[in-house]
Amino acid sequence: AMIDMPAYIEEDYTTSKEDNISKLSFRLETIEYSTGKKNEYNTTWKATDRKLKSGVFFGSELKKSSFFKKNLPETIINETNQLAQAQQVFYFIQNHYTKNNKGYNFQKVNTKRAFDDKNGTIPEINMSLFNALKAVNIEAFPVLSSTRNNGKPTQLFPVITEFNYLMVKTTINGKDYFLDASTKKIPFGIIPFYTLNGNVRVLDFKKGSYWQKVSPAIHTSTKMMMNIKVDENGLINNKLRVIKTGYDAYNSRTRMDNSNRDEYLKAFDQDNITLNNYQVKGDGFKDNQLVENYDYTIKNESPKSIAINLFSVDKFANNPFKLNSRFYPVDFGHTFSYNYRANVSIPDSYNITSFPESKAFSLPNNGGKLVLNSKKIGNKVMIIFQFQFNKAVFNNEEYNALKEFFNQIVKVHASTINIEKK
Repeated sequence: AMIDMPAYIEEDYTTSKEDNISKLSFRLETIEYSTGKKNEYNTTWKATDRKLKSGVFFGSELKKSSFFKKNLPETIINETNQLAQAQQVFYFIQNHYTKNNKGYNFQKVNTKRAFDDKNGTIPEINMSLFNALKAVNIEAFPVLSSTRNNGKPTQLFPVITEFNYLMVKTTINGKDYFLDASTKKIPFGIIPFYTLNGNVRVLDFKKGSYWQKVSPAIHTSTKMMMNIKVDENGLINNKLRVIKTGYDAYNSRTRMDNSNRDEYLKAFDQDNITLNNYQVKGDGFKDNQLVENYDYTIKNESPKSIAINLFSVDKFANNPFKLNSRFYPVDFGHTFSYNYRANVSIPDSYNITSFPESKAFSLPNNGGKLVLNSKKIGNKVMIIFQFQFNKAVFNNEEYNALKEFFNQIVKVHASTINIEKK
């Protein structure tokens, strides 16, 4: 019996509540009738593969490559670079379809009808992608998965009803790519965040299906280069360059799409800040990098004593982890890294009274590291701040260390260089 069990308190970076609550589940294994008939419900994956391949599920939808070959543009058919060809197929299917949000039924897939209607379910769109890749002789596999809010599927035996999503896997030049063409404006090599939920079932109907951990093919990172120059009147001139990849780039592009320029740049909408120039490159969802350049000045009411804010955008103002203890894993979905470099120049008429001290912090089990290096040379200060997460999931025993890790990030992002007029 379980007694004195702690309450479940939901916090950021988690999957389904059902994944984290202790419970005992029962599933029907067989029904035997008096006539001798026997229905088996908990079978093997080998038997389940046969069922999925049958007309009950995908059936003939696995063999529609000739239909899609007729409908693919000649430019795609004639492309000789396999990765470029796979990307062109992906974007062709993505642009052709509109997702109709009619659910994830794997038993009612009709790719031909969906293609003609330019409208389909997630399984229909991604089975179209599967067939289109096969049409240009790129090996591809349907992938059964479960979204983060749906919970992790049982791996002890096949339970088809626990899967609620279908994607596609392909391997090009030895690198695996998980693809979802049903989501608009998501680049090749990235799948929606809500699908990053551990292991998926790759349906290889020739050699047998298998489990594989799903992961994005593009690393998520943010790099910042800041140049700060204070003039004799205490006016702070800032030039910031930000380069993002992976989900950091995708999330920023999404915010740009969902807001106007003023809303996106609201951090600079303050009486003492003047945004002189803002330029962006790579804001198209197919671009590998998103590059933003900011040029802004900050005017201080009291130029005799100035606190120079080093971090203006994309900073952690608060620690997302606030529990005294957490009895379920932290799941970021993917690994990511952050790298910030700043050069700060102060005029001779000012003294530097304080600046951030160097520090380092490492997570257990090589989970990640944080490094802040600061150096003062004359009236110049150089700052390097970087942190990275080497894994996506941290268990409850690592929670306190992870919580302190974020405390350190918040402290650094709130830090300033303080100067005073001589």
